[in-house]
Order: sequence, then structure tokens, then C-alpha cells
Amino acid sequence: MSSISIRSLSKRYDSTPVLQDLDLDVESGCFFGLLGPSGCGKTTLLRLIAGLIEPDAGDILFDGQSVVDVPPERRRIGMVFQQHVLFPHMTVEENIAFGLRMRGTGLKAALPAVNDVLELVQLSGYNKRFPRQLSGGQQQRVALARAVVIDPVLLLLDEPLSNLDAKLRDDMRELLRSVQQRLGVTTICVTHDQTEAIELSDRMAVLFSDGIAQTGAPAELYERPANVQVAEFLGSTNLIPGTLVGTDHAESPIGRLRIREMAAAQCADGDAVQLNIRCEHIGMHPAGDEHQSQAWVRLPENHAFAEVVSSVYRGGFILYLVRSGSQTLRVIERSDRQFVPGARVVLRIPAEHVGVLPGPNGA
Repeated sequence: MSSISIRSLSKRYDSTPVLQDLDLDVESGCFFGLLGPSGCGKTTLLRLIAGLIEPDAGDILFDGQSVVDVPPERRRIGMVFQQHVLFPHMTVEENIAFGLRMRGTGLKAALPAVNDVLELVQLSGYNKRFPRQLSGGQQQRVALARAVVIDPVLLLLDEPLSNLDAKLRDDMRELLRSVQQRLGVTTICVTHDQTEAIELSDRMAVLFSDGIAQTGAPAELYERPANVQVAEFLGSTNLIPGTLVGTDHAESPIGRLRIREMAAAQCADGDAVQLNIRCEHIGMHPAGDEHQSQAWVRLPENHAFAEVVSSVYRGGFILYLVRSGSQTLRVIERSDRQFVPGARVVLRIPAEHVGVLPGPNGA
């Protein structure tokens, strides 16, 4: 399997730049998620790697060797598109064998490999069916089987699950990960679905129109985003303005909070910052009778009084909006207990989950 290196890659359409001086490394055998909003250049990057379009500048290397001048059919790439793109007049086995037959392998000689990948994608026995006789999820499995039967050095997935319903997406995520791990093939998956990228990827990058904002393991990007853009794009979070006090506290609209350890030179005492607190990391408890007079009650560190503004049951968890002082926060609770609007509560915010982003706007 190949490692992939992108060096100073640029592409524009007419006078509009889509990618500018982009650098990226994908290790051999890695499942790499490329996440970003629509229009940021994700699919363009995939098409450049596949050789379907040519870059204006820069280089693409497989195992250290440039492939910019190598035609698409010689790059040994399997690709699964958002649309299944199956040939309607061909059976399942004929669709899957198409790439092998283009290389000169007859259908009869290709059948053992076809049957192997049909078993891999859990469609054994579907050989003679036509695409119209398959569900959407089954058609996508056939598309995946067709991409891997050619024994690619690189598998490219372009929004492969976006046309499936929620249950099928869950099933296909498990299948994609299982197939990739069984084959050990280097895989780049383009998506705008944060859950999909986080669950599937060994490593991932978040791409915006001005370039790659951050690269790393999914947990690293989720828990320690590099900036406000990444923090807000990866799940629901709270961004609270604050001012650093020393190196381990910050003053904020909900009071003084202990923060988690920062990287050296990230920020300094007195700096304006944004405190990043994920919704699921805030605990919420009823304010008991002993809290009736908030004026004299001294709460422990990283606790704050709040009032429930609204609650929405979302199956498995409840999403609250609460107001503490002048700050409105989102809180995700997985308890059976449900607070009604107007209820007084105490918030608990563990210091290890209070992240710091530099600048008043996290810039």
C-alpha cells in the first residue's frame, strides 16, 4: 500500500482559486478522513490525486514517486463516488469485474476475485442480480466491491454514504472500516459529516476554503481544536470569552474557571481568549434548598448557577439551553431526569475540559 504526499498543490477554475499551496501527508495503510464544508475543495483534491484533473502547480507523490504525469488508469486507484454509477445493463458480477476486464482479464477468470469481494462486502449470492434489483445500500456495496477488486494501492471515497438513510449509513460505516482494515489499503475519505469522519478515521484533516486548518487523530481535533473554526465545525460546543489569570485560570461571564494545561507560549497572563467547552462535558444538577439565597452560597471551583431556558429531547440525550449570568450555554445531558424551563440548576465544568483558544475571536 502507498503513502501519499501532497506538496504545494494548487488548482483554480477560471480565475477562482480552489486549492492553494496545499501540503498533506497520508501514511501507508491509514484511513484518512478529509472533512470540510461544501465548496472548500475536498472533491477537487480527490480528483487531482486520482488524475482526473491536472494541478496548476505542485506535486502528488505515491511512496515518494511523483504521479503527476502518470495517467489515471496506471495509478492503481479504486474510487467510490457519491452516486453509485453502476452499469444498469450489467449484473452485479459484471459490474464488479469491469475494472479487471478493462485490464484484459476475462469474466470467467475474474469470477474467483469477484466472489471473494462479494463475500467481503456481505453480498455472496447476488452475482446475477441487476442494480435495479438492489437497495441503495446494496448498490453502494457493489460500488465498493468494484473499487477494491482491482487490488488498488489507494482507495478514494467521495461522500460515499451521503445518499443513504441514517440506519444504512451506520451499517455502511462499519462495513467500510471492516473492509479497509481487512485489506490494509490506504484510504482517503472525503466527507462533510463530522460523525462519519471521526468514527472512520485513523487520522483526519479539516479543510476550509483558505486551506487545511488542522491535521491529527480524531480525538485530538475534537478535544484540542486549533482554532474557533475547527471547534465549531467538529460537533456542538460553547465558546465563552475570557481573560487569562496566570496560566491555569480564566475570568469569564460565568465566573472564574480553572482551565486545562496549555501548551507553552500558547497564551500569557492577561490575554483575551476564547474558552472552548464541549456541551457533553458540562454536568447539570438541581439547585437544592440550600442554594435558595445565591448571594451567600459559595460554590466549589468550576461550578456556576444557571437557569434552564429550554430543553429538547433528542432520543438518548436532552439538549438544554441554560443561562448563567450573561452567558447562554448548550448542555447535553444523558440522564433520565429532565429539567423544565425556569428550573434553577448548578453547572459543573471540569477543568480538564476547559480548552483555551487564543484571541478574543479565537483567531
